Amino acid sequence: MDFDWTYAVELRREENGSIGAYAEAMPNAIASGEDEARALHEMAHALDAALRGRIHFGMDLEPPPATSHPTAGLHRIAVAPALAAKASLYVLWRRSGLSKVGLAERLAVNAKEARRILDPDHPTGLDRLAEAVSVFGYRLTVGVVAA
Repeated sequence: MDFDWTYAVELRREENGSIGAYAEAMPNAIASGEDEARALHEMAHALDAALRGRIHFGMDLEPPPATSHPTAGLHRIAVAPALAAKASLYVLWRRSGLSKVGLAERLAVNAKEARRILDPDHPTGLDRLAEAVSVFGYRLTVGVVAA
């Protein structure tokens, strides 16, 4: 399974005239703005906060469902690359059933370092994240797409 941390976002005109932004795949991320651009900007922050919160509190997390092409009326918001890598690692780690100590052992680091690697607010280099996802039989890749 490939992970793509890009969320389909629906914009709706609210009763107060603002534009609301909603992502079905992350229902606790909701934002609004005075126009579409501001609502999408705020939604990027809401998705970031929702992902970080789920990881910090040890909650279930799954990548949004993959779509082969954009659906009419939906906007797409991609999570920041570093957070996407951390979220992917978190999902793989949770699915594995390993403890943080078990992850540390597989990475040949101490438990504190394993906690840091999983922490979405701790800066972890791409090489270290790539090493961590490889423990679960995956490869971390970097790509570029048109904006």
